[in-house]
Formats: sequence, structure tokens, C-alpha cells
Amino acid sequence: MILLSRAKIALIVDQVEDTASAEDSQLQSNEEEWQRELFPTVLEHHGTLIPVLDMDAFLASTKTN
Repeated sequence: MILLSRAKIALIVDQVEDTASAEDSQLQSNEEEWQRELFPTVLEHHGTLIPVLDMDAFLASTKTN
């Protein structure tokens, strides 16, 4: 469950391996062009780059008329 100031979002996933909290200063630009629309930044966590979901872009992509 992701709690936003304007919405509560629940995502169904296969598994959760780890969780992490990060300050904005720890995020870096995602170099993978094909991922940038939904994952514009990445977090380095234990030597692995983890794409960070842009919730505004995600919610906009799921809207239907």
C-alpha cells in the first residue's frame, strides 16, 4: 500500500525483496531512456540501481475516460 497525500494506492506484486527509504539527494537520473517516463530516477541500494516509480506519471497513465 502506498499512501499519498491525495490517494491510497495498492499494487499487487509477486514478491518484495527489500524496502528502503531515501532522501531526494540520494536519487540520481535514470540513464535507461526507455524507463524514464515512469522511472525518471534511480536509487543505489547495496550496489544495485533500483528504478524509482514516479507516482504522478503512473497515475496519469492509468486514467481512463
